[in-house]
Amino acid sequence: MSKEIFITSISPLQELEKREDILAKKEALLAEKSELEMKKLRSSQLLSKDILTVSTKLESVERRIDEKSREVAATPRTSQAQIKEELKALQQGRDRLKKQRDILDTRLQEGAILSPQEERRSVHWKRL
Repeated sequence: MSKEIFITSISPLQELEKREDILAKKEALLAEKSELEMKKLRSSQLLSKDILTVSTKLESVERRIDEKSREVAATPRTSQAQIKEELKALQQGRDRLKKQRDILDTRLQEGAILSPQEERRSVHWKRL
């Protein structure tokens, strides 16, 4: 009983085509990885800009709350009702802005910038 060994030979042209295909696939993967990294960078920059905008609005609201608080203290009790309502509305706005800023901060810290599908592809490229 003899064992026959079949050796399939690949021509140099086939080998070259195979290598070109592999190289083209690698280039496409690198281009996609680069595109995802750029998107993540742009998204991160946009989130940072949004955080700055919300923080600026928050500072403005804080100043207005301080002004209204001083106004309440300087106003006779009979005239304080409207100012207190304005103060309450400002405090609610401040709370909303704080929540919004916290959400943006969390997204930026966690890197939750790409869509879940893009994040999976990005993680895949990091392993390569």
